[in-house]
Amino acid sequence: MLTILSISEFAAQLVSKEQGPGGGSAAALMGLTGASLAEMVVNLAEENSEEKYIKILDQKKSKLKHLHIELQLLIDRDAEAFRKLVEANALPAQSREEQIVRQKAIQLAAKEAAEVPLWTARICLETLELISNFVMQGIVPAYAMSDLLVGAFASHAGAMGALMNTAANLTLLNDSQAVSALKGQIVLVRAAADTMIETIRGTGFSHPELSVMRE
Repeated sequence: MLTILSISEFAAQLVSKEQGPGGGSAAALMGLTGASLAEMVVNLAEENSEEKYIKILDQKKSKLKHLHIELQLLIDRDAEAFRKLVEANALPAQSREEQIVRQKAIQLAAKEAAEVPLWTARICLETLELISNFVMQGIVPAYAMSDLLVGAFASHAGAMGALMNTAANLTLLNDSQAVSALKGQIVLVRAAADTMIETIRGTGFSHPELSVMRE
């Protein structure tokens, strides 16, 4: 499992020519970084928050914990989906029967390889939405705003990276209807993520501590 590796070990795996991890797992890791930073900020906010915000923060923390777990699992799921695709392509194709079996396996693996990173992108988008709520509601400690924005940018990068992996696998699919549906999801998630990060950027950089980022 990739998630039990140290940071240096995971980086070494990325550098290697092994069958995964690749961009999809890296995108999930960026998303996990974003969700973890958001969790950290919520924990800090609870320490000095007004009573009326405690319940809200607890709900957000519970949601972020769920997203955290999802993204951690997706690091390995993406690498596994890629491995299946490699194995499908390596199947024998001498006879007509073998060709049919191989093509079917490739289609199944390609569909999974496209759908898994799309799920990663959706989870990153949910993280971005929660971070946007924190920023807009003004319940984030000023000293932690930079941490939250790092989480936002990591989540956005995770979403974009995951969507690119989905897009890259669409060329392998023969099902035009499935391809069209996946393309539609890519466009929707990308647009929503881009809109959210710009809103977060604009509000976050308006804080005195970060105003230099607007210059």
